[in-house]
Amino acid sequence: MIRDFEQKQRNRFIQITDIAISKIRRTKIFGFTNEENDYIQKQHKRLLSISKDMNNSGEVAILVDIIHWETEVIIGEANRVDISSNAKAHMMMLSYPKNAILVMHNHPSTSTFSGADFKMFCDNASIFVMTIVGNDGSIQIMEKNTAFNGQAEKMNYHNLALQYKNEGYTNNGTMAMKYIIKHPAEFNILYKHGGKRNDRE
Repeated sequence: MIRDFEQKQRNRFIQITDIAISKIRRTKIFGFTNEENDYIQKQHKRLLSISKDMNNSGEVAILVDIIHWETEVIIGEANRVDISSNAKAHMMMLSYPKNAILVMHNHPSTSTFSGADFKMFCDNASIFVMTIVGNDGSIQIMEKNTAFNGQAEKMNYHNLALQYKNEGYTNNGTMAMKYIIKHPAEFNILYKHGGKRNDRE
């Protein structure tokens, strides 16, 4: 199942600068070679450049085929990008084998992964890694480990969000995602922010 990214507009929209693009760091993603991580860094820079030059710093996604190392760009709106709006990207998500795609997209307000991001990550077996490039040049990464079960982890997210809702939180989905990225091993994912591993695997 393909879902679109949608970023809640709680934080300040940041315009991309050339300085922010130059600040994007090379980060080591578990299981990828140095050459592949160099390529991913270049695509992160390319993504923000496309957003800055072609989309007024709004959301852009790039799908990276990590079998053939080819890419497909999807131009979104200010705080939303719809993968299904690009026929080739839509086909890639539906037809590619398990763990064959890296999905990267920018968050203009530099927020963390949203509930919509996580559901997309869970619903599409073809996705292996998802990254966020903040408009300030920051990087966040989610990666599936060998025990990851998409439907089980999506249910765990829903249960956690419901728990926060029952406790009176109106931003229960955001609270659930904050918990997930602080306790990634509980959800069979690896998480990195700013190039620092937050897991023990």
